[in-house]
Amino acid sequence: MVHSASHNSRQSCAVIAPALGFLAGPLLYAALFMAGQAAQYAGVGLRLWLAFCGVAVVMLLLETGDARPRTTGRTIFGGIGAALFCGAVALLLLHGRGALAAHPAVVRALPLLTEISPLIFGLLALACAWTWGLPHRDTLQRLGGWLGLLVVCDTLRMLAFSQPQRLLGDHDTLATLLLIAMSASLRPRRNDDTDQKATRWHRFWILAGLAATLSRTGLITAAWTHLFFGRGSAWKRLPYSLLCLALCLGGFLLQVGMGSANAQYLEYWLWFEGAQLLLTHPQSLYTGFPLSAPLAIVPPLGLMGVWQSIADTSPLQGLMVAQLHPFWLRVTMGWGMLFPCGMTLGLAGLLLFRPSRMGATLAAVIIAQGISTNLFFSPGPAVLLWLALFTAFAPQATATQNGPPRA
Repeated sequence: MVHSASHNSRQSCAVIAPALGFLAGPLLYAALFMAGQAAQYAGVGLRLWLAFCGVAVVMLLLETGDARPRTTGRTIFGGIGAALFCGAVALLLLHGRGALAAHPAVVRALPLLTEISPLIFGLLALACAWTWGLPHRDTLQRLGGWLGLLVVCDTLRMLAFSQPQRLLGDHDTLATLLLIAMSASLRPRRNDDTDQKATRWHRFWILAGLAATLSRTGLITAAWTHLFFGRGSAWKRLPYSLLCLALCLGGFLLQVGMGSANAQYLEYWLWFEGAQLLLTHPQSLYTGFPLSAPLAIVPPLGLMGVWQSIADTSPLQGLMVAQLHPFWLRVTMGWGMLFPCGMTLGLAGLLLFRPSRMGATLAAVIIAQGISTNLFFSPGPAVLLWLALFTAFAPQATATQNGPPRA
């Protein structure tokens, strides 16, 4: 009885991190947007995840006896250490620009800590998995369905009032979250646990929300993954894939009509300038550029007006590596080509070692959405992606053990 109650408690707690990523993050942005404080979202969102990290540590320390998961002491203390490490570094990232900024050690360490934040968020996800177990695919689908419904409502509001800005945040980031949920809704592996309680309505709202984001990279990724890995026959999957491709063009025309396409142009221009810098400095292909020195990137006069959307400094001062928004561009400029190539090869190796539709979709999400979003540098998508990757590539026994208890 005690073990069953402990298992149910752990499964309930395992929902917290996905709920923060899928729902709390977008709703927090909407609240700040309506209060005129949308620019403060990054700091407030980091505080939210820092508070969650502290709760994870406290809950694990308070578990005793039969309530404690049946794991080795090394795993338990490893989870505590990972959570404490995440909290300490997140605190440094959050407050390092304030009172601590004058300390020389902080000045030297802050750029490096900022660039290894994907690893920090990965350790936080690992601490969650160690403490409460992996989230079930059914959980990701249900939360993604609710987010899809919110995105559809937000898009209808935009069209009805001709407003270019979304209440829930960046459309590419929303597409990333919904693609994670979509990966969990695909046909499972032959030996995977198929006892899922998510209804087809959850999957419907995931697909509808993806279409409503009008994210070009998100729609293209959704089109081919749904066509090759989706449920039902190929003829039933084809219409939605064609709809996604048609909405790519429709979304572009809508952005032009609402006058919000300049931010996309600036992003494309940054990719072009980054490639030119790497070709001009071939040694940086292996080492990257200095993290504490600005890059020689100055936007043209036509894009000066949207510079504040990516940086809070003067465009004449250049651009820091940490101010680059696309994930792949940022890690390439900061660490060279070896890191993105190694990450791609690692994903390919995992797919060869333990192939799954969910894993293949997540790999496509990382490659495609990393072109247009900060991906692993944002706590919500980063933690969700790490948890989804752990779930997709977990051994069958682990995945089944962390599923919902059978009646």
